[in-house]
Amino acid sequence: MDKEREVETPDWKLGYAKRIRETFFKSNELENRLRFGFAPSEPDAAPIDKLATEIEFGRSIGAAVITAHISFGKWVSLDSLIKENCWGKTWMVLSHCNTLKDDELDAVKRNGVGTSSTPDTEFQMGMCHPVAFRTPSNISAVPHNALPKLLLTNTVYHQCFCALHGSTVPLFCGIPGDNTWP
Repeated sequence: MDKEREVETPDWKLGYAKRIRETFFKSNELENRLRFGFAPSEPDAAPIDKLATEIEFGRSIGAAVITAHISFGKWVSLDSLIKENCWGKTWMVLSHCNTLKDDELDAVKRNGVGTSSTPDTEFQMGMCHPVAFRTPSNISAVPHNALPKLLLTNTVYHQCFCALHGSTVPLFCGIPGDNTWP
């Protein structure tokens, strides 16, 4: 990373995104096989006003989709995004969403925002329980044919998490291992 550039021109990424859009995505229509998308600064690290400005910038240059990684437990509230009118008409996707509560997921749905879950990544990075496999607080709302698969997935998730935790504890607590774990 160019520290001098980061200090002197903190919004350099926006100009770079605009040049990429204008140079390589002159047409960004639905029928195009490859379309331009935009990702604002990491919401966990950016203040809401900067995030709102960057989302609006993505719309202004014609991004087909705007995506943001959210919900590692530190993110600004969804209420803040709604108040800042961040949803807009551009298709928006929120990735991960692991710590969103049911009412927040309902707000995402009401505002026409998509979600994306990557359970392998979320599990490997310790980003909480993947939203894709989370059991709703109202279990009676789960269709009967989906319930066994949901419960099995949750059981396997927690067993894997325990196995991984059990395999890393000796590495970091000073207990000599017996080298039997693969």
